[in-house]
Amino acid sequence: MDKKQVEQLLRRYLDGRCSPKEQRLVELWYHELLDEEKQRDEIAIDEGRLKREVWKHTRKRRPAHLRRFVAAAAVLFVVATGIYFYKYKASRHLGEETTVQEIAAIQTSRNHIVLKLADGTLVDLDENQEGILIGPHITYLDGSSIESPVQLDLQRMTIATPRGGQYRVILPDGTEVWLNAATTLEFELQPDDSERIVTLNGEAYFDVSSRQSREGGKATFTVKTRRQEVTVLGTGFNVSAYEESPQTVTTLVHGAVRVSGIDPVHHSPVAEPLMLEPGFQAVTTAQHTEKLVANLESAMGWKNGDFVFDGSSIREIMQQLARWYDMDVAYRGTVPNEAFGGKIARSKKLSEVLRVLELTGGVTFTIEDRTIIVNPNE
Repeated sequence: MDKKQVEQLLRRYLDGRCSPKEQRLVELWYHELLDEEKQRDEIAIDEGRLKREVWKHTRKRRPAHLRRFVAAAAVLFVVATGIYFYKYKASRHLGEETTVQEIAAIQTSRNHIVLKLADGTLVDLDENQEGILIGPHITYLDGSSIESPVQLDLQRMTIATPRGGQYRVILPDGTEVWLNAATTLEFELQPDDSERIVTLNGEAYFDVSSRQSREGGKATFTVKTRRQEVTVLGTGFNVSAYEESPQTVTTLVHGAVRVSGIDPVHHSPVAEPLMLEPGFQAVTTAQHTEKLVANLESAMGWKNGDFVFDGSSIREIMQQLARWYDMDVAYRGTVPNEAFGGKIARSKKLSEVLRVLELTGGVTFTIEDRTIIVNPNE
């Protein structure tokens, strides 16, 4: 359920057309907003602004519908501000207290990007720059030069982002790449300009420029990961291929791509390639590759500055938080098996994100040094 679907649910609630289960879900959200204990947390929902916005839209409502409208308007206001989260099977008691203990205001790490050259030389890139442009020379996107103790060899290089960092790279052919946290991108100039190849470990969004080779044909662009090989002519797509994840996911935003599942041991295709259309994704696991309808808001959330989850497990969510806030994660007791959904800005403090997760009633958190402890909410 994304933001649009939440808004559709609220409209059904206002019209009295939602199911009893949907009605309980909306009212659960509303009561969580008004709970005094929860309002004192660092999330700092502006209660005065909330009441003013709700009142502005309720003054002309008939009393019979007022309570229902206030609940929906309050939830919709919070959704519009980009702070909402829910559990797909919400069944906790509304008044049950949850707390986040001993959480310091841990912010994301500052960008510390490393460029590795073919001879192994490491060049620290300016953390205050948005990205680099690789052309006849390598410069930052604002045109300033990169300080390096050696001559920058453009033949082969690897760009690595740390946990908590993001970066943008423009390749010689004009292709733009946005790198997510804890990601490496290896680029090598090819003697034959009919093929452009990069290797990815982590997550990146590619906006590939379409161009002709010297022979007059279309120059292909290929992204290689451990489990997939994605070939395109000119398109925009996201590839998520973290080493610790059991699956690799390619999501197409516009254009067309061909995705081949790759045997990570023998580095060979394991099935016929899949052709993707915009709005679809190829998901490769150890067993197979399948084509699914994509939630583009969820797939592109990181690039747009948000965490967006759609049916994600708590382990999947914690992997993303660990990469972005540069934390380790440990689990105590039985990990909840529910699916979670929601959206919150990546600029929020870790404590705020954990607090919103706790409102679903499924888990609680503690912090020990730089480790997030996930506890079942029993």
